[in-house]
Amino acid sequence: MAGSMSLGAVLYEMTTGRKPFHGETAVALFDEILHKEPASPSSLNRELLRDFDRIIVR
Repeated sequence: MAGSMSLGAVLYEMTTGRKPFHGETAVALFDEILHKEPASPSSLNRELLRDFDRIIVR
């Protein structure tokens, strides 16, 4: 599970140029991870197909 989450985070950053979550402290970052959804990659990179959203954000 942790490996697939790490892969998703790396793919997200590679395809969008930004991290999926941006907490200023470790506590804020963990809160975002637990309670928020990242922006869809296709909304940040118009070259991506929406199908990638399901794969990357999963």
